[in-house]
Amino acid sequence: YKLVKQNRKSILVKLLIFLVVAALIKEALNINSAPPPISQQLNDYVNSLNKRCPMVIDSTITLSNCVAIAGNRLHFNYQATRVAKEDVDTVSLILDSRQYVVNMIKTDPNMALFKKNELSFTATYYDMTGNYICGLAVTPADYKEK
Repeated sequence: YKLVKQNRKSILVKLLIFLVVAALIKEALNINSAPPPISQQLNDYVNSLNKRCPMVIDSTITLSNCVAIAGNRLHFNYQATRVAKEDVDTVSLILDSRQYVVNMIKTDPNMALFKKNELSFTATYYDMTGNYICGLAVTPADYKEK
């Protein structure tokens, strides 16, 4: 009888140890499978996007490249492929571009990560010969629901 009783205790202790170790392993795997920090996600996004650049946006604008900048900011460089600097209405370009970006962040489900992490977006526009046209910025204050 003593032999059987000790054997039961031994089995229960081993089972308890196994369950604790299994729970610890599961927790460690959950920690390791957490999403990477936002800076890494932004770098991955930029690398993926830049592989497709230059990217035609419309008949006159091409995305040259994108850069992730410290402080959760994405910067885009655009080139007007058929337009000289003198022929650009910069006020309209800035207003239209800003409104487009704000609407996209608010409505596109693919932008949820950017919205959640309160990213700022900046862009620089150059004409067909590489001359600076204008720049714009969109901050979280521009796209957060009020």
